[in-house]
Amino acid sequence: MKSIRSLAFRFGLSTLAVAATSLVGGAARADSTPSPSGKCETTLQCSSGNASLRAQGRGPFVTTVSTGWLPACTTPDPKGHCIGDQDLQFRADIALNAPEDPAQMLYDVDMRKGAIVDVTWPDTDSLTLKLAGGAQTDGNFVIQHTLTPNVGVYVGKVGPFSLDKEWNWDASVLVQGAPGAHWNYLGTGTSQFLPWALGGTSVDVKGPDLANSQLFSVPLQSLPGLSGILEGTLGMSATTSPTFTYKTTKVNFTGVGTTITQATPSAKIKVQNADAIDLFASVEGELTFTGTMEVLPVLTITKIYSLAINIQIPISIGAKTDYDSGKTPYVVTFPGTKIHVPLPNLSVPNDLIDFGTIKTGSQAEKKITVNNTGELGAILSIESSDPAFVVPSPQAQMTQKSTSDLVVRYQPTKDGPATATITVKSNDPDAPVQTFDVKGNAEPTAAAPPPGNTGTTEPPVPAAQPASNSGCGCRVTSPTMSGEAGTALLGLAALAIVRRRRTSKK
Repeated sequence: MKSIRSLAFRFGLSTLAVAATSLVGGAARADSTPSPSGKCETTLQCSSGNASLRAQGRGPFVTTVSTGWLPACTTPDPKGHCIGDQDLQFRADIALNAPEDPAQMLYDVDMRKGAIVDVTWPDTDSLTLKLAGGAQTDGNFVIQHTLTPNVGVYVGKVGPFSLDKEWNWDASVLVQGAPGAHWNYLGTGTSQFLPWALGGTSVDVKGPDLANSQLFSVPLQSLPGLSGILEGTLGMSATTSPTFTYKTTKVNFTGVGTTITQATPSAKIKVQNADAIDLFASVEGELTFTGTMEVLPVLTITKIYSLAINIQIPISIGAKTDYDSGKTPYVVTFPGTKIHVPLPNLSVPNDLIDFGTIKTGSQAEKKITVNNTGELGAILSIESSDPAFVVPSPQAQMTQKSTSDLVVRYQPTKDGPATATITVKSNDPDAPVQTFDVKGNAEPTAAAPPPGNTGTTEPPVPAAQPASNSGCGCRVTSPTMSGEAGTALLGLAALAIVRRRRTSKK
């Protein structure tokens, strides 16, 4: 690509933008990814590429939900227990987790469509990268979660037994504690959003009512540490309707020093002499969530050691706990992605174009090949520095990967040599103004003959010849004489002959 930066400042691109406005729809729009902002339809210095982004994960999302020991005692010890006050207690720490099915994701942030990067080149030094979302429906945010608790049980003094002991089990142990046990809780929600989601997007997940949200129920004696000590039932119901918010926090492009964020929505990269550019992006975001957890434990002891007994936590004992992950967001990292952006890439002849010598007042034409090796259509505006050299079609458009014959006509109106610079302005990023030189020579046309002159010379008149033996001593005029003179002389000769004949008869 031939770059003439000094000419770019001398001529600028405003003339090209105005002259080729009607061509933008045919070239730029047809050969680029449409931008939702319409930039690529209203300016020549623009192209776009789409980032196929999708991040999925199974979490878990750790919440701040902890019920504490229920029922709470009046004067708890450092562990939250009070012997003789509340001798049977339950506690749970609850996380939002992915469904049991490994094919189901806890979260899915899908921006495979509409995560557009607009690339503009208002000058010849750099390309400007700016994130431009597609349509409001191009992004899809899905949440599917269950509730997974870690549970503790405390037994103080019950009947003749003063155990003062607590047991704790995580969710996996609780599920394994009963054949066929599983988390039957599933909260789902989905929303559509405008990529890139720099401003964030939210989804509300409606949970079931508490009466229909039992998480588990297992025999106490099946849990580790309780065999031979306690028998009974341990169960729990819980529900929540959280709001999840996703927000893209930073976008980095390889080779670009600036991180794109909501506060800094654009970055620059050095202009390139290329048919297209591949931008390698790393994208990171965060998930936050808020809500209220309702928990209802079910704890019944029917036997301690060998003593049959029947005690339980009051049915009315439950807890409502607010949670907010805002201070500790969950980091979402997208796989690295390549964004392909087509560019125009023009070249004009490097050598001087010589029209040779022609007659002044005549004309000659030459076809000059312009190449566009780029993957984006090109729009051209052509100017000549000398009116002796004319470009009949001063505006042109080219498709991607094409050549075009540019006609230059030499039509001199005065004698002598002439030269001109042909300037080609285009939407080529690193060479928006390119030139090539032409020359020719005009020679005068031959002068026309004066009026009435045929342009030929008459042959000389031959000398008179002796008369024939007719008895006449006169000379006959050369037959090459002009008409009137010849006729007069012939008449005089005839008259002389008649007079001689009359005289001889006397």
